[in-house]
Amino acid sequence: MTSPTILIYEDHFLSQHLLAASLKSLGFQNVLIANSHADAIERVKTEKEITVLICTVTSADMRELNFLREARECGNIDSLLLISDASPDIRVALAQLARHAGYTLLGILRRPYSKADLHTAIAGYRSKRALGPSMPLFEMPSADDIGRAACNGEFVPYYQPKLDLCTLEVVGAELLMRWQHPELGLLGPAAFIEVAKHFNHLDTMTFSVLEQALNFIGTQQLGDRFKLSVNIDAAQLKDLSLHKRIRNLLAAQKFRPANLVIEITETGFLEFPEACLENLIHLRMLGCEVSIDDFGTGLSSLQRVCELPCTEIKLDMSFTKALLKNNRSVAAVEHMVKFSNDIGVQLVAEGIETEEQLNMLQKLKCPIGQGYLFSAPVCGEKLMRWMAERKTGRLLKTN
Repeated sequence: MTSPTILIYEDHFLSQHLLAASLKSLGFQNVLIANSHADAIERVKTEKEITVLICTVTSADMRELNFLREARECGNIDSLLLISDASPDIRVALAQLARHAGYTLLGILRRPYSKADLHTAIAGYRSKRALGPSMPLFEMPSADDIGRAACNGEFVPYYQPKLDLCTLEVVGAELLMRWQHPELGLLGPAAFIEVAKHFNHLDTMTFSVLEQALNFIGTQQLGDRFKLSVNIDAAQLKDLSLHKRIRNLLAAQKFRPANLVIEITETGFLEFPEACLENLIHLRMLGCEVSIDDFGTGLSSLQRVCELPCTEIKLDMSFTKALLKNNRSVAAVEHMVKFSNDIGVQLVAEGIETEEQLNMLQKLKCPIGQGYLFSAPVCGEKLMRWMAERKTGRLLKTN
């Protein structure tokens, strides 16, 4: 792989060269230094691509914010690493600003940082590049390919388990969609979901995968507590026949409605409020549960919880990721635990990736969680094998 181009924008001469020396000792040889705002902008304009921009944002004078905006407008920058000694709340705001500006943020380092800290941050770029896209752009499937695959049953169910964070007992799983492509192998949703939505294939795909999942889970004797969650898109919620189709499918598979959780996003409700609400009322009266996904990221989250017949709210993973570095996020989760208990709905934390995050959520008494610490999404057979191994060997995570 071609050596990445790293641009350092740092006013302090000694800090510039110490940072450059550290990067070169880590194996990065194509390191550029900008000595001023104008010099940095010129570098951004003339370089074909800046792989990583390292920018220092000072507490006293944040003129670098203007530079970040200009640089994004005039150049091709792949990833951003910030260095700032600002207070925690400002650092959180800086991270949000960077993401809203379109940067892939590798992190924010605080002085004094070590070479190991720098290596870990830059490794975030390396891991993303190593993974790469699921396929080259010119091989992306067409609408016809997706339509044919939907008719042929090539979309298959994958499952990410949900655990009781107190006992670490598996209490359910989120149903996720994968494409078992005959030539390209297993593809994730990034390769097909937007095209499927645009050309109205999503409904066929969802019900095909849901039928497979109900049939599989229904034969596993997992007990009444185990619930299967399925994501329903806004475009599907506006179809007033949706609840009838789900009712008929549950009856055909002899699957208890109480063990099916319908996950929706707040955006879906905002786009089609009347149809969405009518479908949700029918589904709740049928016995299904309703979960508000990505909770905390919408403009009126608390209002939606009060209006919708929901039984569960899924705390967006951004709260989980911020728990160890943002006291405000800790307070927000703590209050959400109390709020959910007070109104009688279940709280689920998404995106648990580390033992430290798990320990914090347990300390805050968050009841349910899911994430890669426990398991990546897996096929049904692997899920059952993992659950069996947990019972015998207290396995925490899948291979």
